[in-house]
Amino acid sequence: MIGSFLKGILQYRGLIWEMAKRDLRNRYAGSYLGIFWTIVVPLLSSVVYIVVFSMLMQGGLRGRYVSINYAVYYFTGFTPWLLFAETLTRNLTVIRTNSSLVTKVSFPNQILPFSTFLSSLVAHAVLLVLTAGLIVYHQLPFSHRFYLIPLYFLLLFLITMGLSLLFSAICVFVRDLAEIIPILLNLIFFCTPILYTAESVVDFAPAWARPVFLHANPFHYIVDGYRMGLLDVAAPVEWRGLAILTIYAISFTIAGALTFRALKKSFADVL
Repeated sequence: MIGSFLKGILQYRGLIWEMAKRDLRNRYAGSYLGIFWTIVVPLLSSVVYIVVFSMLMQGGLRGRYVSINYAVYYFTGFTPWLLFAETLTRNLTVIRTNSSLVTKVSFPNQILPFSTFLSSLVAHAVLLVLTAGLIVYHQLPFSHRFYLIPLYFLLLFLITMGLSLLFSAICVFVRDLAEIIPILLNLIFFCTPILYTAESVVDFAPAWARPVFLHANPFHYIVDGYRMGLLDVAAPVEWRGLAILTIYAISFTIAGALTFRALKKSFADVL
């Protein structure tokens, strides 16, 4: 069942590409900056976070990242997070937004979340280039473990698409989720070591809170994997964390695909 679902996605890869281009054109039609808004808004909020938290953390970063510039540290973690958060948030309403297409019997509506992910890759690519530029500017060495980036990107893709398929289908029937999920995303953002280090959590958070911030949080492993792939830090690769993240990715993908497949038959009746 899952195999046939994924096979159908690959079959429509050309249509996914065209839908992604259409999404980018329509999203900023009539605006002066156009596609640049995809990066301008996150950058403005990032400047606020960097200024405020770098002032709060006057003692500098802790642990393995003690010698890393704070802006570099922030963007190495924020880059994968933005791809996930932007894709999932927009996919909450992707079915309703494209109701005119979804109600057509011949249209493969399962491709809509994938086209959103593809269009969100623009900001992801720009942030990766910006992060690399900051690393060069601050004369920091690049990691020799760059192979981790495509590996963690694949797991990020699976988690993002699994949750996107899951919630995009459910939101057709439970519209309140489209308001609740962004609030939860904000909570997860602050529970993930993007603005602070994992060592700070170990040192200052009570024991009961550490699993929430670290061990049970898949995004902790993702942002740490991106940092290990970009920054040359004296720390081993956390293979146990990679295994846990892989379990999360597979579980979310299966849950999302099965839920979407089960509910899509009723989309037309609700819309």
